[in-house]
Amino acid sequence: VESPGAFSTTVWVDQQFTTNINVTITEVIVRLADTSSDVGNVVVSIYSDDGSDKPSTELTTPVTVANSTFGTSATDVQFSLASTFAATANTKYHIVVRCSASGTANMYSTTGGAYAGGTSSFSVNSGSTWSAPNASTDYKFQVWGCP
Repeated sequence: VESPGAFSTTVWVDQQFTTNINVTITEVIVRLADTSSDVGNVVVSIYSDDGSDKPSTELTTPVTVANSTFGTSATDVQFSLASTFAATANTKYHIVVRCSASGTANMYSTTGGAYAGGTSSFSVNSGSTWSAPNASTDYKFQVWGCP
């Protein structure tokens, strides 16, 4: 079952992930829907983990996709990294999603903790602080790359 999680310029959403091998990540895919006509662009970055299952330091250059590339129905949206990112096996990372302009959009999750490799959280102050990690909700995502 898909459930929407709203995000904006100040409300950011996060999905933690790990890889079981060293991998060079080239793109991230997240399931999104535009919920307002003025959402502008959606921005995705990969962050390090702070040791408490929350995002810490931005590790990649933010990748921006115009809201015109997806509509009001849930769609898998591809974010190609400007430069590849070398992820280390069994290390926690975070996919952080936000809007670059006013308005809101949704990132879709599945309930029941379907992904054992991470948790989700959110920030209501543009990433300054993060909610307690939620192991029972996982945002839908894919990480692509080469070993």
